[in-house]
Amino acid sequence: MKKVSIIPIVFCLILTGCSYLLNSTNKAFEDEFKNTKTYTIEQTLRPIEFNSKVSSAILTFSRTITDSGESVKVYFIIARSTSSFKVDKKGFMKANGSKFEFISEPEASEYKSIQESSTTTTTTKDSSSVKTTYNTDVKNTNWYDDKLVVQLTPDMVKSVLQTDELLYRFYFGPEQVSFRLKGFTLQRVKKLFENKL
Repeated sequence: MKKVSIIPIVFCLILTGCSYLLNSTNKAFEDEFKNTKTYTIEQTLRPIEFNSKVSSAILTFSRTITDSGESVKVYFIIARSTSSFKVDKKGFMKANGSKFEFISEPEASEYKSIQESSTTTTTTKDSSSVKTTYNTDVKNTNWYDDKLVVQLTPDMVKSVLQTDELLYRFYFGPEQVSFRLKGFTLQRVKKLFENKL
């Protein structure tokens, strides 16, 4: 009886773990004012380089369809340390053995800060008194979110559809930072480009 009750718990834990690993969101919406249909997929990635001053990036792939054609863009929100250089506008994309240079459109660079505090209480008793001490630890985390937009050309989209691995490369002063998509995360991007969501 106990073995049967454990199975649903294990199943729920596996599903929760898988949803954390996939970490992507897709949306579709129509804009009656612009007369467009837009499809997006959001992915959160970590750089492939170890000990990078960049901690993560949120990539939003966007495909907008209008009466005159379609536009494909990638929106980046890159979290970097306060000690790193700003991102260079020039970056690279590698797909299907082809390298593409692009100039990103910088949207903003936002300073972010989080303060976390924890308090520890210690009580000491002896025969004559009770002494209570409080210790408060404060941890400050500061970083920058760089927001960039990259317009993909038809050749770039074609290479993405034919590749097994997609790589974006940015430069922060002397440091190079790369984000890789492959497997399931890349398949989702391909479905977006092929309109198979």
